[in-house]
Amino acid sequence: MDTVADYLSSASAQSRLIAAFVAADEPKTYKATLRHFGRSLELSVRLPGLKELSHRFDGANIPPSLLVPDELTEVEQERRDQENRHRADHRTKQAVRWCLKTIAADHLLTLTYRENQTELDQVKKDWQRFVRLVRVRYPKWQYVCVHERQERGAWHLHVGTVGRGDVHWLRRCWWMALGHKVEIDYSPEGKKSLRSLVRDGVEWRYSRSDEVRGNIDLRGPSRRFGGHGQKWKTEKLAAYMTKYMTKSMAENQVAGSRRYWPSKSIERRDPVRWWLTATSYDEAVREAHDLLRSRYCCSELHIWTSVDMSRMWFAGSGIECPF
Repeated sequence: MDTVADYLSSASAQSRLIAAFVAADEPKTYKATLRHFGRSLELSVRLPGLKELSHRFDGANIPPSLLVPDELTEVEQERRDQENRHRADHRTKQAVRWCLKTIAADHLLTLTYRENQTELDQVKKDWQRFVRLVRVRYPKWQYVCVHERQERGAWHLHVGTVGRGDVHWLRRCWWMALGHKVEIDYSPEGKKSLRSLVRDGVEWRYSRSDEVRGNIDLRGPSRRFGGHGQKWKTEKLAAYMTKYMTKSMAENQVAGSRRYWPSKSIERRDPVRWWLTATSYDEAVREAHDLLRSRYCCSELHIWTSVDMSRMWFAGSGIECPF
């Protein structure tokens, strides 16, 4: 969209009403929502919603263009459905990001299939079996798992975890989840390696390389996402796992399936909400920025704002104790 007017013309009735409120000459009141994740935090600042603004307008003075008609045309209904899908995708990405930040995930584990596995129900069963096996050794293992299709149509899994763990153990658990038996071999130098077995009739035999049904990869961040090495910054990992989720979900979503699988032990922290004293956009930016810098001592701070300047977002990390 080329102009703000183009953006507003395609937004929902609530966005248009907020835009009208932004343009009004009366003082603004901004609402802040803070989510704290230990070593990082997120702060969103917005103008009040439709219900919160309703008392500011006399019903007779609300412009007709801001009202939603009782009956929508086919084009208007399609636009509304598209906006609803966009909001649902946004909420999913938001939930994945919050879960990753809550557990302070710093490693990315990828689980793949050799065969063209296109059945998501089977993928979910394999994943649940894998988690049970991993927790034999790591009973408090936490994760956030996102499923995604490869270009060939097969599913694979991206998993944000805490700590590197034993790569041999993780590979052994994935092979076992896919139906292999696994033996551990040691070289004369004491180096450990795994050998998978497949069932041949009633007997088990060592599998050939092309018979191994899947593999794992502990992928480190690229230079774009924080440099080389296996360990990620949590904020960079969250950005990597959610950056392309919208396209993936829109094209590959399976009806009735959840779009991500978090561990149940992740603690859901309630946000803190309050009203800012700022009465203008500039004042709201300064007030939120000063709060994060002075009270929470964020060493890194990123700021985004919406096109119509009715919302702004702050992401802080590297929180240090000020005392």
